[in-house]
Amino acid sequence: MIKRKSNFIFTICCLIVICFGFISCDTVFESTDIKEGEKKNPILLTEDKWTNGKILDPASGGSDEQWFYFVATADTQYVYVKFSTLEVLKASIYDEDLNMIGTSVQMKGDSGTVADFSRQLTKDESYYIKIEKNSSYGYSNTGSYWIGFTDFPARPEKTIPELNVDTWKNSTIDPNSGGDSYDWYTFTATSSTQYVYAKFSTLEVLKASIYDEDLNMIGTSVQMKGDSGTVANFSRQLTKDESYYIKIEKGSSYGYSNTGSYWITFNDSGSAPY
Repeated sequence: MIKRKSNFIFTICCLIVICFGFISCDTVFESTDIKEGEKKNPILLTEDKWTNGKILDPASGGSDEQWFYFVATADTQYVYVKFSTLEVLKASIYDEDLNMIGTSVQMKGDSGTVADFSRQLTKDESYYIKIEKNSSYGYSNTGSYWIGFTDFPARPEKTIPELNVDTWKNSTIDPNSGGDSYDWYTFTATSSTQYVYAKFSTLEVLKASIYDEDLNMIGTSVQMKGDSGTVANFSRQLTKDESYYIKIEKGSSYGYSNTGSYWITFNDSGSAPY
């Protein structure tokens, strides 16, 4: 009887040892040390905010890919990358089941420049962004960069100024120095006919477009140009008291500078302000 009891205790002890062995094996084979940015631990993005990323050579202990995730805030989302020591990469968007949305996009640019692409998604659903190491002659494919997303076609953290009637607003378009190739403005129509004015400075040619609140273009884009100090304008039929956007982009015309500073305003009088 004593021998049976001893055997029983021995069996229980063996089972306990085996169980702990399995737990130890699980711990060994399934490491809990999953780094942020890996596929199983993506980095959360916040709308209209830049988030720092980094791609390092695996031979140096880094990773040649990073994963991010975000919750869509609109049916169209714009993804932006601002380059730093990393100057070329490949970006892809996936749904929650890891089905790719569209195709992968190669993005590249010198340090400080911004590249972007957009996708049609479903508002309030979650998505993943995969950033991979890529290659292009003359561009660094390792190092740091910034990534962000918006529901408006402007880079994260970019201010959209509101224009006041007959009040000149100054700005600069210079993507070669880390700026954008475009500017956005908003204004509230004061009449059914509105005139938009551009006063040229070191920027002498540009393209202007007006959009409603849903980003539908009103009419067509207009190229405006002139020597420094001159004023050009165009008009559109709008709806009084409704809000609109103006997009100013780089234009192109031989002999005219398409980077630099300029001034912009609007009114309903048809006469340029001083």
